[in-house]
Amino acid sequence: MLGALEFFDPLQLAHAIKLGLLSVGFVGTLTLYYRWMDAWIRRDADEELRLRQLGIDVDRATWVVEILSELKAETEKPIPDEVLAAITRNLFTGRNATSAVTHPAEDILALLLGTSREIELELPGGKMRVDGRAVRKATRKAD
Repeated sequence: MLGALEFFDPLQLAHAIKLGLLSVGFVGTLTLYYRWMDAWIRRDADEELRLRQLGIDVDRATWVVEILSELKAETEKPIPDEVLAAITRNLFTGRNATSAVTHPAEDILALLLGTSREIELELPGGKMRVDGRAVRKATRKAD
């Protein structure tokens, strides 16, 4: 066993470990950035589709109002409720709201708080102690 360690220079071993840790950190950061951008782009696309649907609904509503006004001017009879319900079905119906985009740091903090009872952070101004109960209380106040 000792013979195998003789081939490794301690400086090269330190550089290899540092390179490995930096590579893992870079890949982790890249993964978190990709997840955050993916969620952001999905939210943007959902909003774009919602706005397009809103434009279509406005056009349909204008069409319905024009038909109703022309019908009233020509026949003086009201349009049957069944017909009105059929042509206005799903007009201005909202889609399910998407979840809010979170920053990867929030995901990491949520993961850490979910797996531990308490975290003590070293900050430039001193120490900060965070536990799950304090986070839930702050979330309730924010809502």
